[in-house]
Amino acid sequence: MKKLLIIIIIAINSCLFTELGAKTGNSPDSALTETEYINLKKNLVYFELLGNGIIGSINFERTLKNWGNFHQSIRVGVEPIPKHNLNSLQLITILESKIFYGIKKHYFVIGFGVDHLFFRFTNPRIVLASWRIGYRFQNPNNNFFFNVGFTPFTLGVIANWESERRDAEERGELFPHDKYKSYLPWLGIGFGISF
Repeated sequence: MKKLLIIIIIAINSCLFTELGAKTGNSPDSALTETEYINLKKNLVYFELLGNGIIGSINFERTLKNWGNFHQSIRVGVEPIPKHNLNSLQLITILESKIFYGIKKHYFVIGFGVDHLFFRFTNPRIVLASWRIGYRFQNPNNNFFFNVGFTPFTLGVIANWESERRDAEERGELFPHDKYKSYLPWLGIGFGISF
């Protein structure tokens, strides 16, 4: 199911940018040259407080496409969880696709991603869908990067749902799904470097 979600994200972005390039006239086949629009540094390494990592995450982001002032990027991130946490959550991995539009160094960002939550003592793995609407500052003339955004979550797929729920009910425990709302409004603030 995780592979299917990743394929859907990539397909949606491919269709969106093909249509976007055709409408703006900035497709790779158009007469617009790379020197006529802002060429951002393609790689980012940054820390995001809250955001898609729930508490905080370390991320790598790569800009894949540039169409004039429109850009597409993909992000991977990880949030290791300390061993002494109470809910046995061990690791969160993040995969997110973004599109952003801007002039010079200020950008409006929208994005969609998936967070995979791994638990230490229980078998269920929770996949959360995460969304992003926000602001991004990325100056093409230096390495500083900053973003802030609204990053709500919706509950996605839980592996081994039925068997784990039955086992938890037999033990009189609360199944992890019941600990989370199906929708969680959230925000994130990130800063780092581009290269």
